[in-house]
Amino acid sequence: DEAAWREASEFSDFVDLQTQSAFPVKTTVKAVSDESGLCFLLTAEESETVSVGEPGRSRSDTLEIWFGPRDGKPFAQFSVSPNGDRFARFGQEPISPEKWDVAPFVAEDRWGAEVRIPFAVIGLTPTAGLVVPFNVGRGRFAIRKYGPKYATWSPLLGGFNTVKDFGTLVFGNWSAA
Repeated sequence: DEAAWREASEFSDFVDLQTQSAFPVKTTVKAVSDESGLCFLLTAEESETVSVGEPGRSRSDTLEIWFGPRDGKPFAQFSVSPNGDRFARFGQEPISPEKWDVAPFVAEDRWGAEVRIPFAVIGLTPTAGLVVPFNVGRGRFAIRKYGPKYATWSPLLGGFNTVKDFGTLVFGNWSAA
């Protein structure tokens, strides 16, 4: 709900995946959790027309959430596009779209999505102090003459799955209301 997003932790210091310089358009991530899962509000500002793409994620902008491997469990990747297309995997195994929720939105100067990922889908049991390798990425196809551009929250020295360079998601104390 709106009150939860106003109080949510937020970060927006994304860098270009190739140059490691500040990304030219802002990407904002807010995160909250409850007893059953994580919720993210991802917002990608856009100075050009949002590249919605055709169904099937062909050449559309994307926002991606990555959880690194931990405790013998594989990495997890969740990807969403402005048209609502989505893809997820746990290691190499696809995650059914019915197991996680996405509510995309598109406006004149931004697009984004509210994403809910149940802890069970990524094999996570949250406890206070738990540290999970974590990253958020963005694929931007709006300026076609330059080709796609990719941004990452945690500066990576390789591709999006360079787990050793991921940031961290740290769980604090919380109680259900």
